Amino acid sequence: MNSNYKFINLYAELENKIKEYYGNKTRGSVILFHIDKLKKSYGLKERQRAKELDGIRTLRNFIIHEADIVNDDAFTINQSVIDFIEQEIKFLTEPLRAIDLCTKIENMNYVGLESSTKETLYTMISKGFSHIPVLDKNNYLVGVFSANTLLSHIYNNELSEINLNSTINDYFNYLDINYNKDCYRFVASSANIDELIDIFEQKKYQNKRVPMIFVTKGGQIKDKILGIITPYDLIKND
Repeated sequence: MNSNYKFINLYAELENKIKEYYGNKTRGSVILFHIDKLKKSYGLKERQRAKELDGIRTLRNFIIHEADIVNDDAFTINQSVIDFIEQEIKFLTEPLRAIDLCTKIENMNYVGLESSTKETLYTMISKGFSHIPVLDKNNYLVGVFSANTLLSHIYNNELSEINLNSTINDYFNYLDINYNKDCYRFVASSANIDELIDIFEQKKYQNKRVPMIFVTKGGQIKDKILGIITPYDLIKND
């Protein structure tokens, strides 16, 4: 089998893998659907893959409409194109999962209820964090501490300043992840990268900001936290 026939067969296999990967979500051309998903990715590599796939789609359509060139030794598909399609099939067969992309619990920045408010604020300011998870001793989520937590506490208690000698527990009533308009999500460790991108993309039409996604074994709030994912985690995957 020459490279031209191998290219045509691999392209057909790629289309089948895309159908399997997305299930009944695809509309119209499965290749164009996949390319569009990659274009929306936070990752530069994914967007580059979209460009290359679009070129390959054009090449395949040209070959199909010019069937005589398949047998023409003067026209052969470069091995790098074959390698790219095989790699794309591998991406779809063995996709990156939430547990592969997240900042795992042992590397996470988080605090407990007894943590110092002053030290927590120092960590957030020095590292540029807008939110920091609050976990108990068994790694279950208690809530999220943010600037909104402080403002809500000050406003509702008619205070004029922050008590820097306080602990996170003093803000317990405002740690609930459903308290403010920020939207936190939970996914199972097996969730694929496209599910994660979709969650972050939702903010565009729901007018809600998703600062982080919590990864647990089953994707439930009652499960132990295994890690967190932010848009930056998807970008740094490049």
